[in-house]
Amino acid sequence: IEHRLDRFDRPMSPPMGEMPYDPAKRPWIQAAIAAGEQGGWSPLYTWATSDENPPVGSGFTRELRDDEGRLAIVDIGFTTSDISEQMARIQLGRKGRSMIIDAAGSIVASDDPALLKSLDGRVLSAREIDDPILRRIADVLPSDPDEHAGVFRLRGPEGDWWEAEEEPLAMNGGPPWRLVLAIPEEELLSGVTTVRNRMLLAGLLILASCGLVGYAIARTIVRPILALRGTAAAIAGGDLDARFSPSGGREFTDLSHDLASMTSGLRERFEMRNALEVAIDRKSTRLNSSHTVISYAVFCLKK
Repeated sequence: IEHRLDRFDRPMSPPMGEMPYDPAKRPWIQAAIAAGEQGGWSPLYTWATSDENPPVGSGFTRELRDDEGRLAIVDIGFTTSDISEQMARIQLGRKGRSMIIDAAGSIVASDDPALLKSLDGRVLSAREIDDPILRRIADVLPSDPDEHAGVFRLRGPEGDWWEAEEEPLAMNGGPPWRLVLAIPEEELLSGVTTVRNRMLLAGLLILASCGLVGYAIARTIVRPILALRGTAAAIAGGDLDARFSPSGGREFTDLSHDLASMTSGLRERFEMRNALEVAIDRKSTRLNSSHTVISYAVFCLKK
């Protein structure tokens, strides 16, 4: 029988409620007797209360004995609602979900503190809870407590795909509970898509930078070649006064000097040939004049 107790020196308030309670049948007492003096974790059980939906509890329990037998049973019990409160503060993406189940598949805690975890005095299985996502995930998990699902993929109640992972909590000396995490595949891949787009953008920027650098280097290399080619074309067209401008690397500078020397020699030979042609023309003119004079003299003598 439950009473509200404000102070021990006052009469008890009217009963708040009552429930059948047999200490020998309480799970934590049975777990202590089964575990012995080394102690052990009690299975999940509904808290002893007159509430319609009592909280779910667990705890570490053990019996104390002496030579004459059992002295007492000690239990450090707690409700799992605080675990749910803590899980609700841990954000798993925008729509990610999380829950903890025991070896039997019963719901221990979830990221929704308001989720009903007990009904009619019993702890609900994860396959019975009123949460479509978590219930769908629980349906996919193996029933064998020794078999772990690891990472798996499932279709949600709305037809969307989810990525989930189930692993034992592996607490040293802790209860055999399992942690289940799930996140929509679309949300999971959104980060990959963002990284991919950033990598593509970075790749395009790198390619553009390489193209600009390559263009600048090409201009640096091609410009002196084009200048040499233009000067050579001018010389080939008869403009011997064209000058090679040394620019670019050392090789281009040396080549410009060599071509300039060649052009200078060519100009000198061309001038020499012109001078020779002029001299020959003058000599030929004088010979022709002499021949004309001689021919006229011969003609006169004959007369």
